[in-house]
Amino acid sequence: MKRSAIFFVVLTLVAVAVVPAAMAVPPDSVTITATPGAFAAPDIEGCETGTWEMPDTLLRPPAGNLDKMILNIKVERTFVCNGGGGEFTLRFLPKVRGVPVPQAGPWRVVDGSIGGYDVHGTGSFVFDIIDGVPTEVFTGKMHIG
Repeated sequence: MKRSAIFFVVLTLVAVAVVPAAMAVPPDSVTITATPGAFAAPDIEGCETGTWEMPDTLLRPPAGNLDKMILNIKVERTFVCNGGGGEFTLRFLPKVRGVPVPQAGPWRVVDGSIGGYDVHGTGSFVFDIIDGVPTEVFTGKMHIG
């Protein structure tokens, strides 16, 4: 009888450890397109559109040969979902080489919740001027929950 009790305890502990991992929802692919003051994220349920704000900052390149200039900067931007569904903050690291566009680099979610659930994610982004409009496209994986 003692062996069956130990077996039951071990089986219960294994089930407690394995079941949540088996039920974990994998991250979804996302694309977030940000233009001045607004964004569209059709892959993020409950946050398909919204606004963003960031303090005005200007990077002035040093005088000299711009094609040899490389700036590594860190930017954080909070995306606020329309309809009060939540918000999330991305930290991204543009690698500026020479002329300021295009820029590219990695991003990750550093804070946020949508629909009361935590947001996690990572990916890469590209910033460029598209049809005269400064545009950032963030692609990657995001998990809400």
